[in-house]
Amino acid sequence: MEGPSGVLEISRLGSRDWQALSPHPGPLDAKRVEERIVHPLRGLEILSMEPASPARLRALGFDQPLGRITLGWEDSEQEITVGSVDPATGEAIVRASGEGMIYTVPASVRGILQQRYLELRDRLVLALGIGSLKSLEVDLPGALRVFER
Repeated sequence: MEGPSGVLEISRLGSRDWQALSPHPGPLDAKRVEERIVHPLRGLEILSMEPASPARLRALGFDQPLGRITLGWEDSEQEITVGSVDPATGEAIVRASGEGMIYTVPASVRGILQQRYLELRDRLVLALGIGSLKSLEVDLPGALRVFER
């Protein structure tokens, strides 16, 4: 995703977990990713559509878009470009790559572009399974403690 807060690239791990690839690699809170990105994308409905002529694309802000959302599958990608927002209704004007149409969709798509890495980041400092831990070293002033399995 590329929006006002920069580029955020995330990837699914297995069936439930998500990780950030950029700007900082690390685990993401799966519930937040589902609520703030996946569910809004799944529910994105077309309110109206029209052919995409070059003049109309420029008039609707596609020469300097608000952002892009790229969805990737194993064998393909689909990009949604958010051109502008209708000031009268607040609805977003989008275009899907490879299609000759412009779509008006609910303003909720803008919320996807405004997600920030720290809002989605898993709050655990260390993402590790305690069961696989073999040793732990605690270095305190004047004392070193080492625990091993």
